[in-house]
Amino acid sequence: MNYARLLIVLLLPMGAFAQPGFIGSSNYIRLAAPGCNAVSPVQIPGSADLFINRRLLTDRGQLAGVDGPNDCSGGRINRLGLVIDRLDWRTGKFSLVKALLNTSVDTTTGHSRAIITEGPMRGAIIQSAYDADVVVYKGAYIVVFECTLANGAAYGVQGTSIGLSVYDPVTQTLDMSRTVVIIGAIRGTGGLIDVAAVPELLVYRDRLYLYWSDITIRNGQFLRIAVRGAELAASDSGVSVRGAAPAVLQHAGGLVHTTDEPATTEVWAPDPNDPSANQTVDIRALWVHDKSVFAMSSQGGSGCLTPVDSAGGCFHMVIVKTREPLKRHGFNEAERIDTALLPTNPQVYTRPIKDSAGRFWMIGNYFYPRVSGGDRIAPGAYWNAANRKRLAFILSPLLDPLLPN
Repeated sequence: MNYARLLIVLLLPMGAFAQPGFIGSSNYIRLAAPGCNAVSPVQIPGSADLFINRRLLTDRGQLAGVDGPNDCSGGRINRLGLVIDRLDWRTGKFSLVKALLNTSVDTTTGHSRAIITEGPMRGAIIQSAYDADVVVYKGAYIVVFECTLANGAAYGVQGTSIGLSVYDPVTQTLDMSRTVVIIGAIRGTGGLIDVAAVPELLVYRDRLYLYWSDITIRNGQFLRIAVRGAELAASDSGVSVRGAAPAVLQHAGGLVHTTDEPATTEVWAPDPNDPSANQTVDIRALWVHDKSVFAMSSQGGSGCLTPVDSAGGCFHMVIVKTREPLKRHGFNEAERIDTALLPTNPQVYTRPIKDSAGRFWMIGNYFYPRVSGGDRIAPGAYWNAANRKRLAFILSPLLDPLLPN
């Protein structure tokens, strides 16, 4: 999800490694983003320092920088693409390794360079790609990402949808012959559209699951955000949504719309009885610990549909624990992690990562709370009078009860 442009903050030293009182309350690192709005890194499995990240591109195919002529304020930016970044754990700085899904405009054709080359979506032009996730499943690196297509109508794709591809860790490339849009937006009546955003993958008990935020929009205005999920089936012919009707599987390589049932399920819904979570449940990361699934979301009540909205407690962190990964509203019914372990300020793109020594950390973006619905000092202690910032990009030790397996 492309939120309001994010501010880049400076690195702070880590200090002694110790168990914090709650995530981000101590021993945190302020990270330096590698470019304008490049703040949704996901760690590539098996590598402590390599991440898939998003990056803004100018109309000339240049990567948008932190400052200068191509930055957020001055560059002619028209789309997002995927890159591989490297994290220097010593300095807390990311640096570019290479472009992964290059959506910049090819001047000879006038459209994006990211084109699906084989399969039922052959010729589909990926206009923009961002907010990826990646897991290893049965030996394959499965990558999902939020995307839009330039020629989506020809493939039954409309609006913001979810792409899926296969990553080669040796060549550090995506296989465009095995790339599809696997979950699509769907239009309703009266200007309504449901789009699929911020996809997350989970491998649990040797099965592969996909989750995303289903955002209901009317005439450009967000109305509701909930979490939906589906089980994926992998075969030699590709990856598809398990349980999709045969007619769906024959269309566009298995495209399922975000609200299609029973192929997809609403697993985490806004709670009408909770004023702090009756409008928004926006998916973050999922992981496995002690044979259970841990799922994290940003939640908010009336008036909270983005992390910078003024409603109290907007986009606060919630983590639940369950062994039923695809039960309807199962995450609503799941055991909730004690809020005393969690930061209270708005947060996005938050997920566990692991360093080369095997220690787990939480990486994410934390906002200054415009209205105090949670006013603890950390993560980052960045809203003190001397250094009040709108956003902090933070790396902090992960608490033992939440460590992934």
